Amino acid sequence: MAARSTDVVFHNETDFVLTRIEEDLPHGEWTDPWQPPLTIEKNSIREWRSESNAIITGTGTEGSVRFRIENGLGASVYFHWDNPFVGTNSYHQLTDSGFEVYHTGGDGNNTRLDVFLRVSIPHFVPGFKPSTNGFKFTNSWGDVPYTLPPLKGSLLDQKYGNAENGLCGGMVYAVRDYYEASRLIPPDKVAPSGEENPLFVYLVNRLFASFDINDVTLYLKLMDPAYPDTDENLLNPIGLANGRAFVMANIEFPMIRNDILAGHPSPLGLVMIKSLLPWDLGSNHQVLAYGYQQSGDSVTVWLYDPNTLSDDVTMQFSVRTTAEPIDVTHNVDSRSKPIYCFFRTNYQFCKPLPGTFSLRLYGASHFLDLSKGVRQIRVNDSPVRNLRALD
Repeated sequence: MAARSTDVVFHNETDFVLTRIEEDLPHGEWTDPWQPPLTIEKNSIREWRSESNAIITGTGTEGSVRFRIENGLGASVYFHWDNPFVGTNSYHQLTDSGFEVYHTGGDGNNTRLDVFLRVSIPHFVPGFKPSTNGFKFTNSWGDVPYTLPPLKGSLLDQKYGNAENGLCGGMVYAVRDYYEASRLIPPDKVAPSGEENPLFVYLVNRLFASFDINDVTLYLKLMDPAYPDTDENLLNPIGLANGRAFVMANIEFPMIRNDILAGHPSPLGLVMIKSLLPWDLGSNHQVLAYGYQQSGDSVTVWLYDPNTLSDDVTMQFSVRTTAEPIDVTHNVDSRSKPIYCFFRTNYQFCKPLPGTFSLRLYGASHFLDLSKGVRQIRVNDSPVRNLRALD
């Protein structure tokens, strides 16, 4: 086996034939007989492989290929791979407006990755909409103190926290909890007023869950004014500083996309301040991504923003290059503040408060409120029998 090899599996998920118009292999050699094909038929999969040269050592394998998309409009798709002896593997993909291209996999010395070319369409988490699945009140609280969850029951059990600073992370995590449990969000249109309300306690607990040690560390790292905006820096070649652009385009957005395509809303931390002060963590914000569309290198992500009741909150950015800063435009409620970076937080499911279940039967939605003592569900005047609770 070669010291370095890259196996590219290309999925043409369009109704257009792809014709190879250029290829390049500056480092390594093709693994015979797996060279990039002259054509890739519509809705088909083809594979090629390159490897390091046993004679010319120290260069790994690097190559690229471009295909014309035979849609009569001159569109093309480009893919580049680099599997070096020193440093991390890197990949670049480009296509024209109206199409989406991305890859999965690709780690390791002898690696395989899958490249997907699709017609650009919006992708949404099934049935999710902020006005339906989000809270009916906004992240706006008065002077409402609360006990920090880690201190409950201890000698330091005092009300050190205050909801006036916001509970956005708790609201975001709770909304995903309710969605994952197929439960309707509580109908309350007024924010709960304090710890005597179980919903308020639940939101505070989920707020602290949204600040696990790994997420806090990442916030502080990406907030650091000295952290580079691009991967054009001295530490990048040895993997110590990818740059905010690389983090957004090549690490975090692919995870957000995978969540959405798998049918899960994706909680995000938005870095909205550059500071070395840990207490400036509260100047950042948390939202929930539930849809995206990529057309060429332009990406739109749809968001549930706890600060508003709107279904029209989005952020847009380009993934064309990470050698330049990525400008994230948005209409998040904190719109006067820039988004310097974003990342997917480490969500873990927590069973939400008892209440109303959402049942999806044969494409329709029916609701069962367990708090009302309902004993029978009827659909089209016929009883539903043998209903089993999920939890």
